[in-house]
Order: sequence, then C-alpha cells, then structure tokens
Amino acid sequence: MTAITGTLILPDDVELTPVTQIDADQLAGIPHEATDWILTRPMSRTRSSVVANDLALVLRQFRGGARIVDVIIGLARGTSQDPQRLLDEVWPALSRLIDAEWLVLEGSPKSTRPEPWHAPGSLTSGLIIVRCLSVLPDTQVYQARTSSGTDLAIKLVDESVVPGAGRGLAAEADALARLDGVSAPALVRLAAEGTRTTLVMEWCPGVPITQTAEEQRNRRSGRPKLRALLISLLSTYASLHGRGVLHGDIHPHNVIVDGDITIRLVDFGLARVVGGSAFTHAARARGGVPEYMDPELASALRDGTRPVPVTPESEQYALAALCYRLATGHPYVDFPAERHEFLRAVVEQEPVSFRERGVPDWPDVERVITRALSKDPASRFRSVADMAEELAAGAEAEPSAWPGTVPGHRQLASSLVTRVDARLQPDGELFATGAVSGPRATVMTGAAGIAYYLLRASIADGRATLLEAADQWVEQAGHWADEPRGIFDEARGMTPELVGAVSPYHTGSGIEVVRALVAEARGDVSGLVTAVRRFIQLAGQPCASLDPTLGRTSVIVPAALLVGALRNVVGWSTTAVEPLQALLAFGQAILESVWHDLHSAAALAPETRRGLLAGLAYTGAAHGWAGVLHASLIWSEAAGIPVPAGVEQRLGELAALAASDGRGVIWPTHLDGINDEVMRGWCHGAPGHVHLWTAAHRLLGDPYYFDLASRAAWSAYEHDGGGVSLCCGEAGRVFALLAMHRHSGDAVWLARADRCLGRAAAQLPALHDRGLANGLYKGELGLALAMREAARPDDARQPLVEP
Repeated sequence: MTAITGTLILPDDVELTPVTQIDADQLAGIPHEATDWILTRPMSRTRSSVVANDLALVLRQFRGGARIVDVIIGLARGTSQDPQRLLDEVWPALSRLIDAEWLVLEGSPKSTRPEPWHAPGSLTSGLIIVRCLSVLPDTQVYQARTSSGTDLAIKLVDESVVPGAGRGLAAEADALARLDGVSAPALVRLAAEGTRTTLVMEWCPGVPITQTAEEQRNRRSGRPKLRALLISLLSTYASLHGRGVLHGDIHPHNVIVDGDITIRLVDFGLARVVGGSAFTHAARARGGVPEYMDPELASALRDGTRPVPVTPESEQYALAALCYRLATGHPYVDFPAERHEFLRAVVEQEPVSFRERGVPDWPDVERVITRALSKDPASRFRSVADMAEELAAGAEAEPSAWPGTVPGHRQLASSLVTRVDARLQPDGELFATGAVSGPRATVMTGAAGIAYYLLRASIADGRATLLEAADQWVEQAGHWADEPRGIFDEARGMTPELVGAVSPYHTGSGIEVVRALVAEARGDVSGLVTAVRRFIQLAGQPCASLDPTLGRTSVIVPAALLVGALRNVVGWSTTAVEPLQALLAFGQAILESVWHDLHSAAALAPETRRGLLAGLAYTGAAHGWAGVLHASLIWSEAAGIPVPAGVEQRLGELAALAASDGRGVIWPTHLDGINDEVMRGWCHGAPGHVHLWTAAHRLLGDPYYFDLASRAAWSAYEHDGGGVSLCCGEAGRVFALLAMHRHSGDAVWLARADRCLGRAAAQLPALHDRGLANGLYKGELGLALAMREAARPDDARQPLVEP
C-alpha cells in the first residue's frame, strides 16, 4: 500500500501551533504570516516547519487517519471547490510532508509516539534511571544515577529497530575515548546486551549556550561576558580539533554551559575521528540542524551529489553561524521555509548585518564572524584556533557597558507598589471588609500578612505612617480572627483539619508574631512582651503534625524571629528578660519534640529505601525535610546551641536525592519519587532549598553545602511558572536569589533576581486569582514585597522564613 492510496495519519505527538502562540524570539528570522502554523514533532529529528493556514486545515483532517482522496472530497464539498483543482493546489505541499514523514501510513512504526524503554526508578546496566531525556524510534537518552549518587548519562540504541546502530554508538565511544573527558563527557563504558547497545558517560550539567548568551545580551554590562562566551566556545572546539575529533553536529543544544562560561560538548553521534590528514574512520553520515549547515553540504544536497565529510572548515562555518545567533539573537540570514530555497540561501546569501538586526555596532566581532561565514572555505580562517585568537584580540577595547536591553519592568514594579500601598490604607475599603476570599486574618492570605508587608515597607522607607498602618492592620487581624472567615475558609479548603491550630502562617499564632515585630519597631516593649507570651500560648497547643508550615515545626523559625526581637531590647529593658528565657525554653522543647518523633519514625522503619528520612512524605521547604532541617538550623543559630543530633545525617540523605537539571539541581517532590514529579516554587522546589543549604553552609561550613545552595539557586533562576506568588512562583524565587546574594556576596545573583522580577511583572495583568490578590504568600502582595526588598538586598528577608 502506498501513501497515495493508503490511510495516512498525522501522529498524535505532532504538534500544530498557531504562530501567534509562539514566542517572538523563537520566530526571529523565520518567514511567516500571522495566520501561519508551526508544525513540530518534539521527539524527532525532523525540523519544525511553517505551514499556511489552508494547509494546516488539510493536515488536521488526518489526525485520526484518512485517505487523501477522502480528505480532498470532504474539503471540496465543505468549501464548494472542485476536488481536482483542490488536489492540484495542495498536492505539492502534501507530497513534501509525506517525504518528510509528517504524514505516515497508519500502522507504520512512525505513526505512534515512541515510548521510553525504561521508567524512572528502574534499573538498567546497574544504574538507577532518573528520567528520560530523549525518545526517538532508534535511540533513547536517559539521566541515571549510581548507587553512590553520581549522575551519569546513558544513550541506548536498538539493532532490531536500526541495523548497525551499535556500530555507530561504538564510533561515538571511540571519539569520547580520544577526548578523555576534555570539553566532553568522559566515557564510562560501552556495553552490548541482546539487540541493544548502551553507552554510559559522564553527566554534563548546564543549559544550551543560547540561553546563557541571551542572559548576557539583556544586561548593560553583558557584552564583555558575551565576547568571553564566544571565545570560550571557539577555544573549546579548537581543543577538540587539536585532539583529532570533529563534532559533526554543532547546534545550541549540543553546547552546554555550566555557570556563565564553562562549556562542555555533548552528542558525538555524528563525530569523526581524524589522524593528521587521514581519517581513521570511514566517513560518517552528515546531519545536524539546518541553520548551522555549511555551504559545501548544502550545495551537495541541492545538486543531488554525495555530501563531502565534515571538515574543520565546515565546522568553522557552523560555529560562525552559531556565534552570529549568540551575538544577535537571530540566524545569520532569514532562511526560507521551502527546502530548495533554504539550501540556496546557505550556498549564496551573505549574512545580514548586525545593524539590520537592530544590534548595536560591534565591528570587530562582526568582522570575525562574517569572515568565518565565507562561502569559499579558503577565505575562512586557517583554523578555529585562529578565529578564537582574532576574536580575543578586541577584548581589551571592549567597553564595560553597552546599550543592551534595559529591563523594562521597573516601571511596572513601581506602579504595583504604588497601587498596593494605596489600597492598604487603613481608611480604605479593604481595611473595612477584608479579603473577598480566603481567611481574612492570617499571615498567609489576610490582615496579618498585610501588616507584615507594611512593617517591612516602613523599615525600608523610614515612613512612620506605614508603621502606624501596620499597627492598625495587625489589630484588625486580631479582631477578625474571632469572626467568620477569620482563620478558616471552608470554601477555599482552609479547614481546621487542614491548617491545624498552631501554624503561624495560618492561625492566630502568626498574628502574634507580626504584632510582636510591629511593637518592636515602635519601641513598645510592653506590646512586644505581651505578643510573645500570647504566641507561646497559641503555638504551644497540642499538634501531632510535623509539617513545616502546618504543624509543630512551623513555629520554630517564627520563634527564632521573636528571640531576635527580644534580644534587641533586652539590653535596655529588663522587662524582656523573662519572656526571652521562656521563649528559648519553649522553642527548644518544640524542636526536641519534633526530633524525638523523627528518630522514632526512622527506628520504626529502618528498612525503608529512604532510611533516616522516614517520617515525612515530602522533600521541600513548606511540607518536607528541607523545611524541618532549615528550621532546626535556624533555631540552633538563634539560640546559640549545637544543631540537633541527626541533622547532618539527614542533610546528607537529602543531598543524595538531588539530581542535576540545567545548571542547577532539583529534588523530587515526594520522598519516594525519582524526579518523576518536580515542582519549581518555594513550597516544594529549589527556591526553598536555597534557604536550607545557605544556612547549612553558614553553620556547618561544609563547602558541599555551598555548592548545593548555588545549584539550587541556579535552578530557581532558570525555571519560571507557578505565577507571581511567594509560595509557588516568582516572588519566592526572588527571595531565594537575594538570599544567595547575601550568602555568597556575588552581585550576579542580584541581576538574576531582577530578571525574575521582570518575569513576574509581565504576568501581573493576568494574575489568576484576584480573590487572593492581597495575600502575602498567595497573591501579588508577596511580589510587591519582593520588589521592595530587592531594592535593599542586604536586608531582604522572606516572611517568617529568614530571621
């Protein structure tokens, strides 16, 4: 049966997306109309394609499988067209889509989404599978881990799918062996079992080089670092060529950057090993991403002749194309969508000037890139090393700042703060009625959270009116606490059974924490002491839960905050001495009770896979081990006592659960997960871990904790989503990055926090839940606080998390 007469199907993993839903940066340099669609198959080697709206309509008819003749007849009837004329119009495009295997015969191997061969948590080749990274019909790539916690990469091929695939993997292993871990993954082993061959290699953390370049382009001081990145890229390939290896597959996702400039190259499946002028391997197939194709290959493909093998000159051209994209954010020409015209553009079309791309003048860099993009290989540099040297020659004259993209969110931030401050005035409607949804009195969603925001604002601005407003709001919180929808709101699921009786985030104990802090700021020692005593009474109620925001553990960090407040006044007021002693005894008793239960849980379940981490179901800050360990460290610091027995052991076990992700690390949400469920906010994700590992490094001094804190901060920076809130979104990430700045002293974390603020500001018009807009942890109030605190980064503190 042929494609012409048989049933064709548009596989369910092929995506048709309107261009209006695609980020403009991704469409840069791609010719398209506003009504066009992007056709892509994420887990395939097929290049994405632009299709017109009419063709997209035709393609959708094949979703469930259909014959061409039936589709044409059906569309002709629906549009009152002549079927033959319609077929003549769409057949050239349909033919190309069939050739490119976007449309395939129903029941063929490529008609269904390929499934991973291994599930997270399973064992293969003696390694634990962490997650699947890539699934193709013939090749799969996984992140795996040894029993000792070392991350590795695994590439598998199956000879039953593609005969000879094992030989290709052996050639890749040969290239890695030649490189010996220099600028590439170190080879661990190559093994064959049955029809499958497995290549195990070092895991290289990092992100695609385009992501790092984009970060530098958007900073006024980023141009010198961007040049350094280009030089590092070229120097890395010069080293590769010097060892007799040609990569053969240059594109952004195969050039991984860890930190700001450390480069590793991955995926040597198309690599060639050379010895002097003679290749030690038979010619490998040419391939790669079309944007980085050299004119020599494009000419052969256009003319239907046999492609020449990859050469140092062709790699130089591909690197120049990549350097152009890194420097400008665009491809070096605006490539046509049609294949023949695309190949013609590679062979004949000269690069678009930087100025035409809207890039500020950078003449020496543009000159180097343009020469390497010469259509004649003889006109390029003698080597990539020479290209790197020429690019480095202009570094000394580089200005320290350049007219890059200045963040445009500061005006939005200022307007948000102004808007929030205005509606929080005690003579306003909000003060009279409270939040329209959620508990009206609590720190998390209500008046106590508003009072905390105004307190921090008064400290930052030095305005007595803000402090007075904070005092009025905390009194209102106390009033509403005893009224309907004060502490609980069953419509929101915030029931007594869920939030319990002691949590400072969710109950009256938090009102007293804020009341005490406001009293301290006002110099009201009597009010401070009264609030501390009331806090001990409310937070000391029976509670079986160990949860860091809902259970007993939740009172520990706020208690540490109050210890600091009392110590600030005890030197000049003896009234605070007895409450301070009572608070220290209370906090210590709570901490000891928490650890008694944790030790008991571990003793009752010594054979569980998580060993000493038994007793809690989650790993994160809000409901899991990160929160318990952080609270334990913060209390030890505040009370001036050694950390509880078992903390360092649990830190080690929690650290062992971290898995590399981009430039950072991530933890599974559930303790028994293997990164199959990862959340990105403070509550369950890396931002919460930043606070834990900075505290661990500060108190215990192990450099490994600093590395974990840094990588958790990278993860917080690299991922968005979850909205703008403190709990789950960008505001929580901002506080984490500010904490990393304070701990490390590195100003780059301020720039990254500012970028998160920019991402958050862009989301404000579409804030999902206006009912909780005034919530400190769930609404835009937390973002407004983050914007204020970012202006005073050395004093920034996440509410009730950082003392």
